[in-house]
Amino acid sequence: MSSNDLINAEFSKHGLITNSDPIRDPAGDNRFFVFIHVDFDEQGKQRPSRTTIEAATETLKNQNLVVEVLLVDTRTLDIEAGARASLLHAYPDAVRNVFLSVIERSVNVWIDAKRSLDEQLRKSIAERLIVYLEQFDLKFESLATLGEGNVPGKLALLRAVRVGAPATLDSVMNLLQASGFTVPSLDWLRRKLDGYRRFGDVLRLGDGTYALKAVTMSAMGSSRTARSPDISRLLALARGKR
Repeated sequence: MSSNDLINAEFSKHGLITNSDPIRDPAGDNRFFVFIHVDFDEQGKQRPSRTTIEAATETLKNQNLVVEVLLVDTRTLDIEAGARASLLHAYPDAVRNVFLSVIERSVNVWIDAKRSLDEQLRKSIAERLIVYLEQFDLKFESLATLGEGNVPGKLALLRAVRVGAPATLDSVMNLLQASGFTVPSLDWLRRKLDGYRRFGDVLRLGDGTYALKAVTMSAMGSSRTARSPDISRLLALARGKR
C-alpha cells in the first residue's frame, strides 16, 4: 500500500474528511500535508475534535509517516479562518490568533503570538502557510507578529472611528493606513473595535458602522490643532462632498 493510501485509510477510519490527496513535502521523504474539513457545533466546539485528529496522525507516525494537518473551515470556506484554525491546531502554545493581509495574490500573515517565535518556529509556520495558501492560488509573502509592525494602538483606532463616524470598517482601515499604520486585516480590526465596544468605548450602530460613545469623546478631549480629531473630521467631510 502506498503512503497516500495508508494516510487516506487511517483518516477515513477516524471519520476525517480530506480535501485532497496528501501532499508530499519535497524537503522530507516521509512528511505529508493533508487538508481536513472542520465545522463547529452550537457551543463552538470543533468537529472533528483535535483529539481525533491527533489519534490519526499519531498512528501514522508509528508507521514512520509524519502528517501535518491543515484545517479548512467549512462554515464559510474563508481563507483567513482556515489559516487561523490550522495554526491554532498546530501551535497551540505559541499562537493566539492569525490575520491575513491580502494584496492582489500576495499574502502577509500577522500572528498574535503567546510567546517569542524563534527562527525555527517561524520557518515551520511559514512552510505550513506556503502549502496552505497555494491551494487558493495565493503567494505567501511575509510573516510578522503584531508587535513587530506599525500596528495601531487603542488611541489611534478610537481617533479613526471619531474622524470617520459613523464609520465602516473599510473607512477606519483607510484612515489608519493614510496615517501610516499597518492594519493586519479587516477581521483584526473588527475584533479590536468589538472589544472596545464590550468595554463601553465604542457603539456599533444598526447598520454595522461604528461611533464613539459620548463618554469616550469627552475623555479624548478636543483641540483646534491640525491633527485634532475634530479638525480631521471636518476635512474628511469636506473631501467627501467634492
